[in-house]
Formats: sequence, C-alpha cells, structure tokens
Amino acid sequence: MKGFLAVAVVGGLGLVGLGVAMAIANPEQLAYEEYATTQITSYLKNNVCNQNILGNLIQDPCNSVVETTTPQIRTLVNQNTQRQDLFFFSIYQTNLSLGSIIPFAPNYQVETVGAFNNFYTFEPQKR
Repeated sequence: MKGFLAVAVVGGLGLVGLGVAMAIANPEQLAYEEYATTQITSYLKNNVCNQNILGNLIQDPCNSVVETTTPQIRTLVNQNTQRQDLFFFSIYQTNLSLGSIIPFAPNYQVETVGAFNNFYTFEPQKR
C-alpha cells in the first residue's frame, strides 16, 4: 500500500509540475503574431509568388511586395485573430484576406495551438 501511495504522490506532483510548466510556457499573442507573420510571408513567397506563368518577370516583384508589406501582414494577423487562452495552452483562429495587399493571394482560415512556447498549425483552409 505504501508503494501505491508513493507512486500516486509522485504522479500527482508530476502532473502539477507539468501543468505549471505548461501555464508558464503558454505563448502570448505577440509571439503568435510574429510566428504567423513569418509563416505567411514564407508561404506567399514559396507558393503564391512562384505560381505565375511569367516566371521571374513577376516572381521577383512579388517577393519584393511581400517583403515590403510584412508590417501590414502582421497588422492583419493582429486584427483578424481570436485567441482562446485556456491557461495551459492557447488556440488562435485567424481569418486572412491578403488580396488587398498581395494580388492573387487567396483567403485563409488558420487554426493554431500554442503550447510550451511553440506553435502547431493545422492545415489552413482556403475560403
């Protein structure tokens, strides 16, 4: 019986410790905005700018537009993200319409979980 009690106490302390670690390492909104902006600009450069039929003629200016509009993209992320703070982790839901900044960019709904100072993004849904 003493062995079971010791295992239960150690297990309970481990769960409490894990909960405290998760609460401390729950990323904030600003960290998400930085992460999302980096992911979006990378996606635009690799997928949207590379999808044109005229090759480098449009690709290079497209990449330049993405670079120069990064602050506006971050603002869009900030304005179009809802955060559910669940103490141990957060769920971020972002609805993006980048067409006003980057022509030909599709609209997306993105869900991301933030935990342990990391972000895990589910497959973005085109809208």
